[in-house]
Amino acid sequence: MPHQQLPTVSVVVVNWNGREHLDPCLTSITGLDYPADRFEIIVVDNGSTDGSVEHIRAAFPGVRLRVNETNTGFAPAVNAGAAMSKAEAVALVNNDMRVDTGWLRELARHYQPQVGVMCVAGTILDWEGINLDFGGGAVNFHGFGEQPGNGQPMSDVILHDGSDQPFACGGAMLVHRQTFVDLGGFDPAFFAYFEDVDFGLRLRVCGLRTVLAAHARSFHRHHGTSSRFRWHERMVLLERNALRLLIKNVSDQSLAPLLAGALLMQSQRALFDAHSERSEFDVGAGLADMTVVNRLALSRMHATDDVIKDLPSLLQQRAAIETRRVATDAEVLAGFGLPFAPMGNDDPAYVDAFGAVVRLTGIEKLFLRSPVRRVVVLCHDLIGPRMAGTAIRAWEMACALAQHAEVTVASDRAVDRRHPGVATLVIEGEAGLTALRRCVDSADAVLVFGFDLVRYPFLADCRALRIVDLYDPWIFGSLEQYDGMTSDAADAAKNHEINALNQLIDVGDTFICASDRQRDFWFGMLASRGRLDKRAHDLDPQLRRLIDVVPFGVPSRAALPPASAKEPGTLSILWAGGTWDWFDPLMVVEAFNDIVGEFPMARLHFMGLELEGRGVPEMSMTARVRSRIKELGLVDDGKVVLGPWAPYDERGAILRAADIGVVAAKDLAENRLAFRTRMLDHFWAGLPTVATSGDVLADLVAQSGAGLVVPPEDRSAMREALQALLGDAALRGRCSAAASALADRYRWTDAVAPLVEVIANPAPYRAARR
Repeated sequence: MPHQQLPTVSVVVVNWNGREHLDPCLTSITGLDYPADRFEIIVVDNGSTDGSVEHIRAAFPGVRLRVNETNTGFAPAVNAGAAMSKAEAVALVNNDMRVDTGWLRELARHYQPQVGVMCVAGTILDWEGINLDFGGGAVNFHGFGEQPGNGQPMSDVILHDGSDQPFACGGAMLVHRQTFVDLGGFDPAFFAYFEDVDFGLRLRVCGLRTVLAAHARSFHRHHGTSSRFRWHERMVLLERNALRLLIKNVSDQSLAPLLAGALLMQSQRALFDAHSERSEFDVGAGLADMTVVNRLALSRMHATDDVIKDLPSLLQQRAAIETRRVATDAEVLAGFGLPFAPMGNDDPAYVDAFGAVVRLTGIEKLFLRSPVRRVVVLCHDLIGPRMAGTAIRAWEMACALAQHAEVTVASDRAVDRRHPGVATLVIEGEAGLTALRRCVDSADAVLVFGFDLVRYPFLADCRALRIVDLYDPWIFGSLEQYDGMTSDAADAAKNHEINALNQLIDVGDTFICASDRQRDFWFGMLASRGRLDKRAHDLDPQLRRLIDVVPFGVPSRAALPPASAKEPGTLSILWAGGTWDWFDPLMVVEAFNDIVGEFPMARLHFMGLELEGRGVPEMSMTARVRSRIKELGLVDDGKVVLGPWAPYDERGAILRAADIGVVAAKDLAENRLAFRTRMLDHFWAGLPTVATSGDVLADLVAQSGAGLVVPPEDRSAMREALQALLGDAALRGRCSAAASALADRYRWTDAVAPLVEVIANPAPYRAARR
């Protein structure tokens, strides 16, 4: 930004007995990469007795200093500093912080008062710059502010530069000075805590915005000042100020349920603090009337008493704010971010009480327009270094969605992968179930698949939007696994599957599948369960909001090249996935055996037959493949390579080392609705494909020229296709180019677009809940 366009800024620092912090703080501010004639430093000292004032005068003579006789509190001191300023904007820095040299420039870059961006939040890290302190804010329904990601390593979080925020942390922010003054600044009655949340909500009420400058970095010596307060003293301020900000900033239509819920939950927190047993208060318990009461428990009651005593003043402030109201309550509350996060206590009984209060008061109806900030992705498959289809899909969708929301992957197995913005939860035993309930209760959406509702029945009644993934019409594939069962056993298994599927269809709020062909099939299922009704049609006549297409995807990064060069002249045919019972690898083995004499340097490589440890019954096809290639002598002479299941992150190199990819399936009903995900890996690596016809991706290969397509169970056609590609390098090159072009259609970041729409605009889905 040119020098003359940079706003003039007064950097205000409030100090109370912070002599030990002042040198790093003020030195970092004086060293800012910002024109010296466009910023100044103002320190407001709150009656320090540790020599702070004398040190500032001696060591930082250019600092403007205001000395208060007593500790007025943080909020009044900030207001006093703003009153001293004549600059366009005021920047706030805690005294126990230091700032990056580009901190103020980054704040100024996002500051746009001409379009209503009056306040900019900076990013705060711990003193070492390793963990996050503040990277965006959130508020829950009872007025508590939170800093999502607080304490997490920076490598594990995603910061959304320029994103709208409910408030800026008062420890590191930039605000239009006149707006700050006109709106009353920080409420002096707050003394400390949540005054920044209160001001952020006031801005929103007035139709003004706060955004995050993710690269405006400062470093915080956590609680360097506030830790001097006793915990029960701090709790009075926290509880009191949360109630104050609700009363001031929420209009009549929403205040009653929010305040009722806030007071009910406050009493719950006090009870937990007291560690009081209910049985001691049973009629006839015979205990003495007097007992020692925990000060922390009483602090919450004193907070309420403070609010009641100050109601006349609060109501005057409330009336003044209402005269400035531009935004509706729905618009203000939509910015809370995490209204249903039970901040302050994670005890299971407290979380249950939290959910009960939300349901009693109807609070969830007030937040219909709130964007989805937390998503839970359930997965019953093995997520780790080696993965198969269901786990790959759950993990990759979670990673893609983490660019738009906080995501938790919940599984009954340990999740051995990490990605920024994706947390993991292991559902193990009763404690795991409780943790899952707590996670879902505070989430805005939950993505379910298969038998998730059977395993976790409470999901059928959860507040979170239920997104049902129908990408795998497993009821067809499982037919192949019934061959070894009696009729009664097969019927029982099928009924169990159909019941699970019907439950998903009955309670899902929105659905996704892998292709438009699958979508046509699911329309029939949805219609049979009464889901194609007026409500769904009114929401979207094309019914995309009822069910949309989220295909499998490929990474945005390129597939890695092979680790080492293969033997000169070798031509590799790759089977890039499992040997499930509905596939036909035996036909590929027979066709390959037919041509080994013609192409002695050809190799057939199985990139794994089955992934162990998934809890999936062993496929009969796997044993048959092993037996047949042994009979043909193809393993002993190295013509067929049976590799272990390829590590997910290394599969790209294996794909790139191959010359041809092959996929073959039996001629089954399953074929029509299948989405052969391994073919997408072929596209990603630019690998020519030989595939049997029938599924949508085989059709795409044929249409695009990305390979050759043959009829199912046609050994001679398979043989001829392999011969054609093995014998014609130019043909392989053309197919490879076409395959690479297809990969751009299936990037995971683009594939999840319908889910991103749900996250960005969930209100219609919530309003249409059955």
